[in-house]
Amino acid sequence: MGERRDLGYAPAPMKCEHCGAVVAVSALVCSFCQAPTLAGRRAHEQAEYAAREQARLHAAHEQQARMAAQLRLQSLSTHSMWWSGAGLIVCCLPVAALGIVQGLRARGLARTLGAVVPTGATVGLALGAFGSLASVGVWTWAIIASNQDEAEAAAKAQTLEAQAKPGSEATVLSRETACALAEAYTWKAGFDDVKGYRMKHPECLGKVTVDGDRAVLDDWRFAHTTTRYDVNVCFKRGGRWYVSEMKKGACWEGAAPGAASSASTPTLTPAGPKRRAVEQ
Repeated sequence: MGERRDLGYAPAPMKCEHCGAVVAVSALVCSFCQAPTLAGRRAHEQAEYAAREQARLHAAHEQQARMAAQLRLQSLSTHSMWWSGAGLIVCCLPVAALGIVQGLRARGLARTLGAVVPTGATVGLALGAFGSLASVGVWTWAIIASNQDEAEAAAKAQTLEAQAKPGSEATVLSRETACALAEAYTWKAGFDDVKGYRMKHPECLGKVTVDGDRAVLDDWRFAHTTTRYDVNVCFKRGGRWYVSEMKKGACWEGAAPGAASSASTPTLTPAGPKRRAVEQ
């Protein structure tokens, strides 16, 4: 048997449907009249289909992006309203400012989308602006009031020190002088990290124990908010009597709280009628 060979056959040429000229099967247009061939029409249909599919996918992507932007717009508007409302309630400038920022971002996004600015964003901007003004006003008032209280406390301390000056120069510290010096010291120095002008209701209830050039006034009381303090006031004498410190324990080593050292012979000034110091 003879050798079998696979013979390849080229596709037969086609005639142009428009002018009858012979054209190749793969030709897209007739080389004579430029009319589209069957292959050309198929290629054109495929290109149109691909373009339509790409346009459909692009439109779907844009729709998804727009929906996500709409959700983002609503979220910004809601956050603006809530943050601004919280800033107004607590009079906190940073919180109110955050609400304003969220509202401005919502307005910008609405402008980009060509949408109406949500009511929440408008309300948030209004509340944020009012909350910021209220916060600034409250803090300004607080600072002014604090400075005024501090000035009043300093004036009270100065008046008390002037009243106690003759007694502070005496050899023996009297209870009246000790109470006045203790109150003046409280207004000026405060106690336990609390400023003096924040103290309230000072009361001198104890007795004075004098031991040479030092003395103790026990049961000195005052308050700050809901905290009550009951301390000993420690005095020393140089050119005059002055308050060295206030503490809850003994004023010097070896002395019982509110009493002089047992090694010395103290002079006691008995506690008289209950004295309520000048309140702030």
